[in-house]
Amino acid sequence: MPSSEDARRALVALAPLLRKKTAALLPVRIGTGATAVTLLLPSDVLPLLAEVLGTLASGRDVSVLSADRELSTQEAAELMGLSRPTVAKMLDEGELGGRKVGVRRRIRALDVEQWVGQREAIRRYVDELLASAPPLETPRRKRR
Repeated sequence: MPSSEDARRALVALAPLLRKKTAALLPVRIGTGATAVTLLLPSDVLPLLAEVLGTLASGRDVSVLSADRELSTQEAAELMGLSRPTVAKMLDEGELGGRKVGVRRRIRALDVEQWVGQREAIRRYVDELLASAPPLETPRRKRR
């Protein structure tokens, strides 16, 4: 994984390409000198690349999963930041979609991604509310 500083620099370099219409295929040079390689990337991947770089720049890890991939309860729990029993309970209560394969449970990676996205949106909303709220005043004690 690149350092968060390297990811931030790459994101800054990518920003101008995100702001303007670009060709269908973009040449991207990787490396320097004789070992450098030029890849042709579809311009449609730029927003995804920017999201990955932004996540890395903030010091978080990135996982790329196929949307139709199915996860075990343990894999889903790790991605959701929950315990496996909590994920199993969410499946039992219908809070999270899944299916049984024999005695094992499977959850679509897309469902997990949506759940995580909803939780992050709620967290951001609460953070914004707290940031815009006036500070709480603590009651002062009366002197005797």
